[in-house]
Amino acid sequence: MILSFISPFFGLITYMGILYLRPMEVYPQIAPYHIARVFAIAIILGFLIRYGGKGRIFFNFKQDKILFCLLIVIILSFSVGWIPKCLEVFEQMAKNVIIYALIVKMINSEKRLKILIWTLLIMSAILGFNTIQEYRALDPTALRVERLGGF
Repeated sequence: MILSFISPFFGLITYMGILYLRPMEVYPQIAPYHIARVFAIAIILGFLIRYGGKGRIFFNFKQDKILFCLLIVIILSFSVGWIPKCLEVFEQMAKNVIIYALIVKMINSEKRLKILIWTLLIMSAILGFNTIQEYRALDPTALRVERLGGF
């Protein structure tokens, strides 16, 4: 987590690994620590410290503005009715907007793009291998885990 302050790009890769591989499902004893949120806060703070003084860090592209407007529409939907599912959607959308903004700002070289793509491919391979193993075992409890939803 401390490396996220020093290198927000490394923190972003780690955060995406946490979201993608979901270690909280594999090891339920670490779920109460909200690792993903802690990493997200560390990455955002590290990003703001590192890139904040170099001019405008968000809204450099039309897509940034469109995503921000979509986030505002989701916030405005709370005025229609307070539904617990709305809060889940808002939290997920906020994560997506933050991840998008961080990726656009930090993936600024071919080397970083290759690191991101290879990391995603390796995580996909790990998740695919794990899914096939759990499916072959036909463990009824494992088949209900969200990680197997894509199989």
